[in-house]
Amino acid sequence: CRSFAVSQMGVITNPGFPQSTPGNLFCSTTFHRLDFPTSSVHRFRLVHVVDLMTNRKVGEAPNCSYWQDDYLDWELLYRTAILAGPFCGRVQPFAFVSWGNFFSPILMKFVTGVGNHERVFNSTFFALYDFSKISLSLLSSSGHDAQLSWSVSNVGEQIRGYVVVYKLTQDRKAIWSFKRTLQQSQATLSPLQPLTNYASWVLCYTASGKVYGSNTIYFDTIGDLATTPAGISPTPR
Repeated sequence: CRSFAVSQMGVITNPGFPQSTPGNLFCSTTFHRLDFPTSSVHRFRLVHVVDLMTNRKVGEAPNCSYWQDDYLDWELLYRTAILAGPFCGRVQPFAFVSWGNFFSPILMKFVTGVGNHERVFNSTFFALYDFSKISLSLLSSSGHDAQLSWSVSNVGEQIRGYVVVYKLTQDRKAIWSFKRTLQQSQATLSPLQPLTNYASWVLCYTASGKVYGSNTIYFDTIGDLATTPAGISPTPR
């Protein structure tokens, strides 16, 4: 139940997935640049897409009252600093995104306590250190969505799919929204908040398991202009 990431991408699930995991487990995955195939990597960006995470007592409402015994989190290995989490209950899909390096490897923990709990976890990780092969741009935006487009060059093999991550620019947390797409060069992000600035970038993964990232772009959504109904004059102040 403890492992080291030795490739640029992989699937991490709870033991026994899709069935619930028994209690009293401490599962972890360490992401360290020394374990990656390329020894010249000094800094990497980890994207950990969580498609399913349920960690709660059977039959009870989603909550986080048992996070001390049952939880998922990410932290810096040697500094014991929490990067995101702890998560428990039943959470909506999300992507964890953070930088790691030689001195700051990242540790993901999935811990289960005792008791009759429902514990299911399904995720995919991507470790990136090449951001030169994808160019991302904004096609259009409205009050509640945005359309992005990208081009890929010099990859040299079949691309299996893309993951677009995005979040509010002012949000400094390591949690992003995401959208998967297969064999396409554009995506529509929705729903978004009107009159808000967003950050976004995209990654692609190939048939052999290589992963590449794009530049980060920033864009604003628009909002409805305030209008005065016909026949009504504004009240002077």
